[in-house]
Amino acid sequence: MSIGQNLKKLREVLDLTQGKFAEHIGVSRYSITDYEREVTQPGADFCTLLISKFDVNINWLLTGKGEMFNFCHTSDKMERFSKLFPSVPPEPNIVEMVESMEIPVMRYQLIGDYLVRKEQHKLMIEEFNKNKDLNQRGVK
Repeated sequence: MSIGQNLKKLREVLDLTQGKFAEHIGVSRYSITDYEREVTQPGADFCTLLISKFDVNINWLLTGKGEMFNFCHTSDKMERFSKLFPSVPPEPNIVEMVESMEIPVMRYQLIGDYLVRKEQHKLMIEEFNKNKDLNQRGVK
């Protein structure tokens, strides 16, 4: 597969329009259109942005061989999870669950929002129970 075909496939997996994809990367929609149609070839700077923004495997991007994303080692998964969800502690079982899902990368945010709210609710319940115990003992 060509870079243009791989770029289009990546964008579709991420469930993004050409406009949204371009917006995330910081280029024009017309550039994305030209790359996908192979009117022009993306430069090294563009490829570097894709790799850093979406953790794309450079070998896959250039040749279509290998995995689309660089989800390899547990430590890499933990680091990626921490980048995506900085306010959520990276528990190994949750990281593995998220990594095993075949969902577009941009939808990870929904999972992150859920995990953040879950942690906030846990803290609220703990605080409530602590205050309840103190009130029952007559401590203010």
